[in-house]
Amino acid sequence: MRPILFAGEKRQLNFRGVLKWTPPALGVLGLLFILVGAASLKFQRTPVLVTDWTVSEFQPAIDRAGRINGIAVAWRDDRSVLVSSDTGGLFVSSDGAESFSHVDALPAINLSDVKYVTPDGSGIVVTAEKDFGSPDSAGAWYSSDAGASWSHLPDPPDVPSQPRPMRALGISGDPGSRIFLGTSRGVSTSDDGGATWTHRNVFTLPGQDPLVACVGSLGGGVMVAGGIAGVARSIDNGVTWSPIAQTDIGPVFSNHGIDGDSEISALIGADDKLRISQDAGLTWQGIDNFRLPGTSAGGREFVKIHRIGFDEVDVYFGDRLSLLRARGRRTAPGGRFDFPDPPAVMALPHADTRAFAVNHLNVPYLLATDGGLHKTRDGGATWPLTAGCQHGLSALQVTEVAGQRVVGSGRQDLYFLTQDNDLWSSPDNGAHWTMGERFEGFNFECLPWVASDASSKLVYTACFGCLNRSSGPLFSNPIDWTNPAGVASTSPAILGANSYVQGTVSGPFGAGMSVTDNFGATWRQLLPYSEFPFGLPKVVAGAVTTIYQPVRAGAASDGMPLVQLIRITRGGDGSAHGRLPRMSGFGGFGVTSTMFAQYEQVAVDPGNALHLIAVDATDRRIKQSINGGEDWTEIPHLASMILARGGVQFTPFGSMGASRRATIATRISFCPMNPQFILLGTAQSGIFSSSDGGNNWQAVPGSEMAKPVTSFYWRNWNDVIVGTYGRGIWRMHGAMRLNWQSHYSLTTNVIPVNVESIQTAAPIAHLMFGGGLMGAEMNDGRLTKLYVEPGTSTLIACDDPKGGRDVEIVEARKDAGYLGFKERPKPPKDGWVAVGIRLDPKEGATVLFAPAPMDFPGVRDETIYEAPKEAFASRVASIPYLTVHQVGEVEKSKQVSDGHFEVGEVVIVQGNRFSPDEELIVKLDGIQIKAAPKWSKDTFEFRIFAPKDVGAHTVSVLQKAKQGDHFDAAPFIVVNQDPHEEGHD
Repeated sequence: MRPILFAGEKRQLNFRGVLKWTPPALGVLGLLFILVGAASLKFQRTPVLVTDWTVSEFQPAIDRAGRINGIAVAWRDDRSVLVSSDTGGLFVSSDGAESFSHVDALPAINLSDVKYVTPDGSGIVVTAEKDFGSPDSAGAWYSSDAGASWSHLPDPPDVPSQPRPMRALGISGDPGSRIFLGTSRGVSTSDDGGATWTHRNVFTLPGQDPLVACVGSLGGGVMVAGGIAGVARSIDNGVTWSPIAQTDIGPVFSNHGIDGDSEISALIGADDKLRISQDAGLTWQGIDNFRLPGTSAGGREFVKIHRIGFDEVDVYFGDRLSLLRARGRRTAPGGRFDFPDPPAVMALPHADTRAFAVNHLNVPYLLATDGGLHKTRDGGATWPLTAGCQHGLSALQVTEVAGQRVVGSGRQDLYFLTQDNDLWSSPDNGAHWTMGERFEGFNFECLPWVASDASSKLVYTACFGCLNRSSGPLFSNPIDWTNPAGVASTSPAILGANSYVQGTVSGPFGAGMSVTDNFGATWRQLLPYSEFPFGLPKVVAGAVTTIYQPVRAGAASDGMPLVQLIRITRGGDGSAHGRLPRMSGFGGFGVTSTMFAQYEQVAVDPGNALHLIAVDATDRRIKQSINGGEDWTEIPHLASMILARGGVQFTPFGSMGASRRATIATRISFCPMNPQFILLGTAQSGIFSSSDGGNNWQAVPGSEMAKPVTSFYWRNWNDVIVGTYGRGIWRMHGAMRLNWQSHYSLTTNVIPVNVESIQTAAPIAHLMFGGGLMGAEMNDGRLTKLYVEPGTSTLIACDDPKGGRDVEIVEARKDAGYLGFKERPKPPKDGWVAVGIRLDPKEGATVLFAPAPMDFPGVRDETIYEAPKEAFASRVASIPYLTVHQVGEVEKSKQVSDGHFEVGEVVIVQGNRFSPDEELIVKLDGIQIKAAPKWSKDTFEFRIFAPKDVGAHTVSVLQKAKQGDHFDAAPFIVVNQDPHEEGHD
């Protein structure tokens, strides 16, 4: 139950039943278990609802597009452009990157690079990272018909020394020539436009990593390949390879890291330093790349040569943050090029550079960044954004969508938060969007409705820095949120007006959950516990508030972290009691990962705090509990329905979520106004819906392209905004209906007022819930339009499945009248609200009035929380566990890090309750690394450096000890060091 009350407003969300709190008996000491009064829930009879959903894009009219990784320009036509996006698939333009459309036929969505490989533009090769595809969609994809159909290229043989899933990265070769493909197993080549391939291992020394990130053709049969093992060179068009003896270059990670010709070529390696070769790739000279001191960002390195003339050259390169241009001139006719001046830093509307393209004349043309695609129209002097969501390039990585109704102003504000592309708000239902904070954002919390702007408060997490922030409506006047003292481990979750809970791992209150009832001005401990929390608490607030916090509960049998629940109940007197549900029939929660946030896939029914639906990543099923997480049962056929629709795996091939389990099911959402309606979003199978509280499910037609789903915002039953991490924003419209006879059970407290004679083939009723009817239009005896209060949900009662679908529903803030009616219906009493209109062949048109807006009838019996009778006991009190620290924390304050580190910062990994006599297997993001632990009894410590890639990472330790395997993992986040001034996102 979650009543949201404010001054002057008597309505509340539809809550089904009443929770009664029985306080603990006097004299009971300590924390006690909460026992559920009823073993199961008894459901009342409710009408059978059927929902028909339609899905369409709802892209914001902004020039941002999302993260673009690769650009391909057709050899004969600069107007034909392909771009590969990070998690949104492939887009194509036929007008020179002014507008785009999505290439729906390509199954893979996590793309690295793209290239036209035939002169006529019909042959295309795309490289893809792993996703949920079955079979594994990582590797390379080939189309011979300009993207209408695709085939997955066969994997090359395993490299015996380092067998691994095949990854395909950089693509090289002019159209019509030999194609070179850098892969995790070496170099693959094709001489027939991609139809057949030959595979070769470039780095062959013992212990060398075979990965080749990029391949550059220097002409005359000379090739240069860069990878983790360094740089190799071929002089016979890629048949044989030899490593370059120069050792100061280091690894090359970027799929766009090499470019040039036999006279001058360029390379950019792991240290972001530009190197030039003027002897066909034999030797490489470093050039100061003029980077800002200490900066690092989330882009990718790239380099591109632009020959201005015979004696002058521009080298464009990206250092993950900025676009730089180094100009070289010959020192003598026919001699070497010299680079006397520091590279120029080009002004950009959005930083974090990723790829670069020239046109068929080798003139600078397009630039890819985390913000989207930039097009120069002056030869490279300026780089404005082009296309964007407003023109079809909709690859925004949206972490969350949300909204808030401001009753006093009649507004329903919409919000979306993104990776790389800032926080946005709209006061007019998405017609116009305004940028708020210039950061990445997630964990957004607000009340669903407030009386006025003065009552509107937003709380969220924003990166750069990944700090908790708060603001007024529409991101006005943002300030830092006041966390509880110590180290906060979670973002704040809202309980009600000014009331929030937040997890801590240390500080004056110790580990556990803290609560504030004055918007963070003061905090007190709500409940202590030693389990490490993951993600945002799930809250059902009311007179009795129930909070579910996902926590680490040990390790699963395969060594993966086991994430389960703590259930906290807060009584009306402020007392709190915790219980660790026994989780019978459940393994561990799945997780949806974005760069800076991970979301545990568990949802709580807002009308019944004991009803949960969650993704069991261990058992690979979707399950529900009706007793607060104590017992779980599978929702029949739902998992198999998801897998069959998308041709996918439940969990991905390889380690997509590091040591956390990513799952195909990405988001579960109960409708807060009527929890009978539930939506389940997936990574690659679209959206599924239930209209009966989760018992039966159906696929939503047309939702397959809305992927990967990250969040839902229910404007009402019929209108849902959908956020995706790669395809921007979508919208679902639902026609909820039931049979004609059933509607009488919903209108027991209404009075009909006859207003019109009407001819209709079958009786039909349009009912309004949570709001009222503001007017209607009739044309030639046929109802054509209904005006309703903003936020009103509508329901059709008719025995004809198509009945009423042609009536347009329009939101209106004021009385719209009754056009085409002979008389205006009058309410039977002052203050009564019009809640529906009924059309009957015998009775004509009737407007239904009620004393207040209707709520959907209750669906459960009263549940009683009894007094706790058992002491709260930690589930992890004796098992090994890891924590991560920043330098100075362990030595001085013993506080655990909040989990955010800058690139290259020292990460102190501390293990407790491990055996000092057994070997440790240490992995970073699933890849084994070397570590030198220092022991003190059963505690060890070692240090690693925060990786270069910003986003979520995981360090894990496995110890195969005589008394049994010990395993734990600790997540941490690497954040940008961008200055975040104008143009630096």
